[in-house]
Amino acid sequence: MSALFTRTNRSTHSPLTHTALTHPAPTHSALIRAADPHRAPRVMGRPLPTTTASRIRVLAGSAVVVLAMAACSSPAATPSAGNTVPSSSSSMQSSSAAGDGQYGSGNSASSSSAGSSSAPMGDTLTLAMSDTSLGSIVVDGTGMTLYMFTKDAPDTSACEGDCLVKWPPLLGKPKAGAGVDDSKLGSFTRKDGREQATYNGWPLYYWFNDKAKGDTTGQNVGSVWFVLDRDGNPIKK
Repeated sequence: MSALFTRTNRSTHSPLTHTALTHPAPTHSALIRAADPHRAPRVMGRPLPTTTASRIRVLAGSAVVVLAMAACSSPAATPSAGNTVPSSSSSMQSSSAAGDGQYGSGNSASSSSAGSSSAPMGDTLTLAMSDTSLGSIVVDGTGMTLYMFTKDAPDTSACEGDCLVKWPPLLGKPKAGAGVDDSKLGSFTRKDGREQATYNGWPLYYWFNDKAKGDTTGQNVGSVWFVLDRDGNPIKK
């Protein structure tokens, strides 16, 4: 009986049983970490950075994503080409330093109608006659009013620098449209190498405050800018 008790007691307190009692079986995550010591602990299925280097990698990755999203949301602007009238806001800022006088004030004239800051697209070089409150005047192919500068000479422009900000030239070789005298059409090469259209020898310009066809807000600015009649003479009203 004593021997039986001894054997039973020894089997109950065997090394394997003692180890199981004092050292519980490792958890699933512990087994994973034991198999892969570099594997980071996870919370709700997501790994947590365990070192400073890991945190730096996470922050750097976030910064790259933010910069990529910012770059994708900033499309580049594309400039337009052709005979255009500068926008009134940029023209006023650029020309305010020039002051008033023969080139006109940046805010003395306002458009008679709202519209685009650029001349309407089309065959601007096909000149025509248009009936206005000033009489029948020379306009471009889209109906925008054209002006002459009394300081100019035949086929020679005296409008340079700040003057061109407010009075953009009609560039190119003009063609005859409805009502104009085609014998009055011409062009010349400006000092900057560009070809400018003329009518009866007068270099032709737009006024930056005219926004729509029929506008004549550049008439008599500084007492030196005027519209032209069919014969190419300035209408001084």
